[in-house]
Amino acid sequence: MDATCKYIEYFDADRLRLILFLVACIAALFFWKDRQGQKLRRYIVLPSIVLLAVFLNPFVASKLQDGSDGAQSLRFFWIIPTTLLVAILVVRIFAALPKKRVLVLLIPAAMIFVFRYADGLERIRGQWNGQAENWYKVPNLVVELCDQIMEDDAGVDKRAIFPLPLSLWVRQYQPGIQTLYAWSWDSSTFTPERYDLYFTCRPQEACRYYGTEYLGTPVYLKDVATKAIQQNYPYIILPAQQDGYEGDLRDYGYEEIFRVNTNLTKRDTTYDQEYVLYRTTLTAGTEVAD
Repeated sequence: MDATCKYIEYFDADRLRLILFLVACIAALFFWKDRQGQKLRRYIVLPSIVLLAVFLNPFVASKLQDGSDGAQSLRFFWIIPTTLLVAILVVRIFAALPKKRVLVLLIPAAMIFVFRYADGLERIRGQWNGQAENWYKVPNLVVELCDQIMEDDAGVDKRAIFPLPLSLWVRQYQPGIQTLYAWSWDSSTFTPERYDLYFTCRPQEACRYYGTEYLGTPVYLKDVATKAIQQNYPYIILPAQQDGYEGDLRDYGYEEIFRVNTNLTKRDTTYDQEYVLYRTTLTAGTEVAD
């Protein structure tokens, strides 16, 4: 039931769009009796209602959340044509108005309302004027960290542990770097040892996996370093402000070789934070000092 409530909160975050979508569904089901309304009801509204009923079912919702990471499960709702239905509703409302004078007044009012709803045109301007950080459309800090790893000549394998969400971009920009969080691994390659290292780096995921309560367990960097060395991950990237971490990788065989985002003044998002790249030349079988 908790999973269903989270999905409902997600929809309710954009309440106006939700209300218009529900109005469009009700109108298509009970009021639009023409041929176009029948097609909308048969091919769009009824399938959308079925999909919502399936995805919001508590059993299915819990399975979707358990089987995906974070907001991934919300992507199932993208196949519901909410925007299309809202657009059809608006068009049919204007088409039903009898007087041209009313249309002349309402169309500019609707445009002003839409622009205002778009945060004072910020969303629209951002689409046209927003410039990507680079041609790859990958966050700059990921590009810099990947380039540093590939150019490093220490003679170690290009295997790294990136924190989320940075790891989501690595394969898109530099497939030559193997990361711990590669989702393409199957059960034969994602071994129990890798699960153990993954849960050591992300104890909150271990609590979710085993169904226990997460009480803010810190990430013990000694355990991370020990297991990363045994599994041949010479590179580890950590945020410079290590809240929630206990220990220092430099005490356990790793050395700092690079920092990114050192001169930024705004630290608003995850991608604006300063990160540190650590490297070790120790190999499996090496004992990590206490």
